[in-house]
Amino acid sequence: CPGCSAPCASACPAAAITDTIDIRRCADFHHESTVCAITCHAREACPEGSAHRYSDLQLRYHSNRAVGRRELAAHLAIDDHRVG
Repeated sequence: CPGCSAPCASACPAAAITDTIDIRRCADFHHESTVCAITCHAREACPEGSAHRYSDLQLRYHSNRAVGRRELAAHLAIDDHRVG
């Protein structure tokens, strides 16, 4: 973002953030590593977006669909009928 020191770029273990976000690099890293399994380190490091940050449950759901789905089902007191 203009005028920002970009702490998100240095926080991203995939090095997927430069002047743009390399979605392919991020996705490939997610596939190969568990470092970002329950959160996005770049999102957490963003000083401007902190007011719009996802809740912990939302982060887990979007970062690791299987784990997040199970936690969401437990939170809603419903059965998780999907496997994986």
